[in-house]
Amino acid sequence: MSHARIIGGELSEAFILSREEVEQFAIARCRYAELRTLAFDVLVPAIGGPASPLSGQLYDLLQELHCRTSGFLAQHRAAIECERLRRDLDTVEG
Repeated sequence: MSHARIIGGELSEAFILSREEVEQFAIARCRYAELRTLAFDVLVPAIGGPASPLSGQLYDLLQELHCRTSGFLAQHRAAIECERLRRDLDTVEG
């Protein structure tokens, strides 16, 4: 479950995600990559190629989705992986 604090009627920058929620973002990122590949390999040629206004709109929508999710929390996933590696090193050294 997500936990966020409301400060002065605004959502705070800090939030907590469960392991399951982080995993769900990873799955969403994979599905997004599949959708993007399908869209550009199959759909774009079918709607008139990259110069088509629909292709431009599709590209813009996919980019907005990626940006609004912060790359599906890419920065946070990287930080989690670094922490995991640090713990693994501490276990080996300790």
